[in-house]
Amino acid sequence: MSGDLLPRRRSWRLHHFAYSGPWIYFITFVTAERRPILAEYAVGRLRSLPIGDLLSDTWRRLAEHPPAADPLDHCVMPDHFHGIVRIRSDAPDSLCRVVNGLKGAVTRQARRRGLLGPDPLWARSFHDRVIRSESVLQEVQRYIADNPARWVQKLGR
Repeated sequence: MSGDLLPRRRSWRLHHFAYSGPWIYFITFVTAERRPILAEYAVGRLRSLPIGDLLSDTWRRLAEHPPAADPLDHCVMPDHFHGIVRIRSDAPDSLCRVVNGLKGAVTRQARRRGLLGPDPLWARSFHDRVIRSESVLQEVQRYIADNPARWVQKLGR
């Protein structure tokens, strides 16, 4: 077959939406092959591992780097990350630039520190949800706050 091309992945993004500011987004992204390398179960709770700590630290410093974004709530799970981010930049695709920048910065730092080999750290893409009301924001904040306990409960411990 000439010109073997991978099939196009279906995008869950909203059509005709710029993904720029001023909006608040709930984002989720996962590790490659859903490897549990960000946190682990220990002593009745989830405990962040070194790459998870690096991810949290990088998330907290998000506002220091363009495009203009304010990190709000987040949680690091064994194989994924949830965060709420306010995009202040009106540049198109600011959300994609923020998430890709975050994932890239964590990957580079993890490799520099010897925490990660040549394998990819992250699965491709990310999931997002535009938060359009205060009630939805509170619902997502509760979800993020309760997610570690749900994970532990799922483990049956």
